[in-house]
Amino acid sequence: MNKRGQITIFMVVGILILVAAALFIYFQDVVSENVEEQELVTLSGIQLGDNIQSYVENCIAKTGKEAVIYIGNHGGYYDVPTPFDPLFTLPYYFYEEQDLVPDEETVNKELGKYMDDMLFFCLQNFNTFTEQGYEIDMEDIETDVDLQKGKVRFFVKLPLYFSKGTIGKELALFESDVSTDLKVMHELTELFMEEQVTFPDSICLSCLLNWSLERDLRVGMYKVDNETVLFEIINDDSNEIVTLQFLNKYPLQEGDTNEI
Repeated sequence: MNKRGQITIFMVVGILILVAAALFIYFQDVVSENVEEQELVTLSGIQLGDNIQSYVENCIAKTGKEAVIYIGNHGGYYDVPTPFDPLFTLPYYFYEEQDLVPDEETVNKELGKYMDDMLFFCLQNFNTFTEQGYEIDMEDIETDVDLQKGKVRFFVKLPLYFSKGTIGKELALFESDVSTDLKVMHELTELFMEEQVTFPDSICLSCLLNWSLERDLRVGMYKVDNETVLFEIINDDSNEIVTLQFLNKYPLQEGDTNEI
């Protein structure tokens, strides 16, 4: 083989090596860019998910505090049942010598009803996010509540799908705690009503005061009329003062028109 043929072969091999190297570098850059883009998309999705999760949980905490205060001011109810006093919108816990204190499960459900109805007003249809170009689909809210010592825990099922461009994410379950001893307040009313049913014609003030002091609670009592007394169980140990209010209606003895 002459020198010219050898030079030609070397040139071809050299060109092929250069082309291969260029293609390798090009595809390496493309793969690297795709990985970086995918990482950016993933990070954006995580950041958006965290932002919405925090937004929803903050609203649950805010609405949860409002729920505890509202339910407490209405005797443990969102929808106050009969018998109740329309002037105070308060239920009777003691009426016609019967114990009508709602059980803990009922109070949990009433708190859940408040959250189901009122959380929407805090979320404001996620306008903060939709104004930034995000699309958000939201299903119905379902809330479970658990009264625990020192706190009320809200478990909110709120299926969400949100997206912007190629970024999308789903969230469904949220929870938040409200610091208050509504559970202990409720237990005190149950104890008081057991005593009241046993002795329907009198109020054991010493019993009520001792039980409340043992639980770091305060008690208020106000006469409405000759038959009716409004009671308040007060917890001011937390940041918010929470009051559980209810009415007792006492039987008048025959010919008795005097004070309770």
